[in-house]
Amino acid sequence: NSFNHYAYGAIGEWMYRRMAGIDTDPASPGYKHFRLAPVPSTRIDSSNAVYESPYGKIQSSWKKEKTGYRYSFRIPPNSFATLSLSHKKGEQLIINGVPADATRLKWNGNILSMDLGSGEYVITTNQ
Repeated sequence: NSFNHYAYGAIGEWMYRRMAGIDTDPASPGYKHFRLAPVPSTRIDSSNAVYESPYGKIQSSWKKEKTGYRYSFRIPPNSFATLSLSHKKGEQLIINGVPADATRLKWNGNILSMDLGSGEYVITTNQ
């Protein structure tokens, strides 16, 4: 049996791109700009992934809490990401201990998105 089979890699790819939400931007290859769009599951309580990009470690994690979700992201130096989260307008969104600046948020239905520069972010929701 080959352990270098597509089926084994497909599971890992799904975990990085869907559960953790780390994905490339076709217009910006090499992770200079990338997308973060984690999709929490109702069947598990948490997810954590680290990807070693040419710019450094990209980290994406989430954890189900009593009142909502707690997300943690690390964006390496000299790169930036567009974050997309399922979130209802009007529900609390805290970024690094401060309520989110509504002027930075873009909405498409119940999906919010915002650009994040290099750094570490802890985002909590109450949904």
